[in-house]
Amino acid sequence: MRHRFNWWAPLGRSGQAALVWVLLMLLTALAAPLIAPHDAGQQSLLDSYAGPSPAHLLGCDGLGRDVLSRLLLGARTSLLGPALVVCCALLVGIPLALLASWYGGWVDGVVARVFDLVYALPGLLLAVLTVALFGPGLTPAVVALSIAYIPFLARIVRAAARQQRVSPYVDALAVQGFGVLRITVRHILRNITPVVVGQ
Repeated sequence: MRHRFNWWAPLGRSGQAALVWVLLMLLTALAAPLIAPHDAGQQSLLDSYAGPSPAHLLGCDGLGRDVLSRLLLGARTSLLGPALVVCCALLVGIPLALLASWYGGWVDGVVARVFDLVYALPGLLLAVLTVALFGPGLTPAVVALSIAYIPFLARIVRAAARQQRVSPYVDALAVQGFGVLRITVRHILRNITPVVVGQ
């Protein structure tokens, strides 16, 4: 009988509530252009510093721009940017860390040296250089910060995966004929998930 891993229950009530809240904020940021009641850049000096009203639920700023619309559209960049950075870093950093921890030797050495090289570059400087080369925008900044964040995340995942690699259950699974991919993804990665989430 196969047992499916329940990822929801270990979060606890506070973790579940936090996850729901974060997902709600991300969905709101994604839908910001659709649900914003006004154009965030539209100015109306007649509404300068206007208080909350049915037309402007959170009032207006000094230039008469709708505060709620500006908050919604500002959240799009503020939330989606870091979320994309983390997702990109996870998609690249975790496989590299698992690869290095499993095979060790020269593979681990090469991956570690690449991480050291990238880690030596300040993330903000890398972002500025990328924007200078490829122009302004969210995409170049996300790419640069993702590259800078990959070594930080991968080092921690690599250390945790190496501890799991020498555990008896890994040897037992290998003796039973389980493949490397199945052991690393379904067992090692599952056991180090709290470490990954903590980053």
